[in-house]
Amino acid sequence: ARSSFRLYLRAVRSPGRLSVLLVLCSCVLFAYSSLRAYRLSFTHDECLSYRIVLGESFWKGTANHHPLNTKLMGWTSSWLGPHEWELRLPNVISHILYLVFGLLLLGQLKEVTPILLGFALLNFDPFLLDFFSLARGYGLASGLSMSALFLLLRAWQQPDLTRRGILLTLSLTCASLADLANFT
Repeated sequence: ARSSFRLYLRAVRSPGRLSVLLVLCSCVLFAYSSLRAYRLSFTHDECLSYRIVLGESFWKGTANHHPLNTKLMGWTSSWLGPHEWELRLPNVISHILYLVFGLLLLGQLKEVTPILLGFALLNFDPFLLDFFSLARGYGLASGLSMSALFLLLRAWQQPDLTRRGILLTLSLTCASLADLANFT
């Protein structure tokens, strides 16, 4: 087992091969969350959030009201229709944000082992993957938080004060939207 792991590390040591491997794994993860979003039946939490979209203001005082998620559910239902897949689309799209900015963060690392372990840590948690398949605010919050972290890192690395200020503003905007997506 140890020799096969060494062969594997030797094979992915090239930055190009490792990048391709991680992008392919990301595509598989996105396909997984998209398929789950399409195939799963609505949960009771999602139903209550949709009741808010329909105008039942009583439910706005509950933990099912994540303001950004509810607003996006309303937009997608008016634009695409009130089916489960359409209502979950904002969270599915936020998985793209999470994957892209996670890969960009991991790209700051130089060694193969920490990159692979970091990718596994960030992406193979089944509870986290569920967030991107449901019409709740948690997937949006995760994707926007990952974006905010990457932009914060880039701001930290930026010597130019104007660019640093722009990156910090973008990071703060993403972090604020993440809070609005998770806020109850």
